[in-house]
Amino acid sequence: PHFTMFYRAEALVALAEGKLDEAKLFALNAAESDPTSGENFLVVGELHYAAKDLTQARAVLEDAVKAAKENVRARYLLARVLADQNDLARSRIEALESLKLNPL
Repeated sequence: PHFTMFYRAEALVALAEGKLDEAKLFALNAAESDPTSGENFLVVGELHYAAKDLTQARAVLEDAVKAAKENVRARYLLARVLADQNDLARSRIEALESLKLNPL
């Protein structure tokens, strides 16, 4: 688990640089090093979302929210995925939960 933050950070840097394959490798390493981490689920969900794989993004982000109910970014990103899938009722619920956790 002590390498998980490093792998997660490298995945996010690679994602920001548009290196999706490299980001996936780092994200998988993070997930393998700590398979119960909500933060790791979030990074994997972000990668699926960037790849426009909404079905996988939704599944992984739902796991992220289950693992870390107070993670604002996980709830926000899940709300976006749900909206993109036209599940507007659930999207609204997640967006409101996100706002409750981090009001503007």
